[in-house]
Amino acid sequence: MWAYLRYVERPGAWRYLGVIATFTLGLMTKPMLVREPFVLLLLDYWPLNRWSPGAQRAIGPRKAKPAPKSATGRGALHLVWEKMPLFALAATSCAITLLVAKGGGAVASTDIFPFGDRLSNALVAYGTYLAKMVWPINLAVFYPHPGAELPGWQIVGAGLLLVACTSLAIRWARRFPYLLVGWFWYLGTLVPVIGLVQVVL
Repeated sequence: MWAYLRYVERPGAWRYLGVIATFTLGLMTKPMLVREPFVLLLLDYWPLNRWSPGAQRAIGPRKAKPAPKSATGRGALHLVWEKMPLFALAATSCAITLLVAKGGGAVASTDIFPFGDRLSNALVAYGTYLAKMVWPINLAVFYPHPGAELPGWQIVGAGLLLVACTSLAIRWARRFPYLLVGWFWYLGTLVPVIGLVQVVL
């Protein structure tokens, strides 16, 4: 992120290579970093304010000073294109990780955990993590997959909670952009470990 902020302040090939280099080293250390390109897009929205063409860059709650032309907004599509090398590295890391895990028999098949059960568990897990941030009880190192034993009311309740929080974050995005960024940061950074891909212990 530090390398990316330096690149945003003064875009250039060498600084962008620094972003790619640090991201590559990060993936070699922890494959979970595959979500980072999405996180950088969120930072582009706030506080960097790069989504709107011609917008001035702002960092922090203070009013932005006139920004250099190179730091002004470029538009969302341009920002996605700008990060294509990072997305390519992330996709390569995902493919390698899955191939190695499958080769070692560490990935559970859909016969053991159908995708519907995985999705239901992921919804409930999101809601559970929110609750545990407020009231951290019944914590454990390992949470076994409940399979098809989750009550329907928990699945529906968790789904409605996520929809409600997402709707509010989008509705208040203009007034409180940090809420939108924080909420999607929470949703996105958990995707690699939320249980959609099950590991056999």
